[in-house]
Amino acid sequence: MRRASLRWASLRWASLRWASLRWASLSWASLSWASLSWASLSWTVDWVRRQPGRKAFQKRWQPAANNHARPSAPSPNRYRPATDPFA
Repeated sequence: MRRASLRWASLRWASLRWASLRWASLSWASLSWASLSWASLSWTVDWVRRQPGRKAFQKRWQPAANNHARPSAPSPNRYRPATDPFA
């Protein structure tokens, strides 16, 4: 009877030890994953902040305006049709 209870206690202790080991490994994995994700997030935020602003981006990627070719008359406005003031 005593042997059986001792065996049961040792088995229970082994299972508890295994559960704690498994929990420790899982928590370590989650902590390392959290640190990795935090590092990648901070690197992304730094990269975005290092980029030039929207105006610089537009200036870089839009074609330059030709300042030498001036139109003889302003282009018609779509939203306000041209009205003759002397009509």
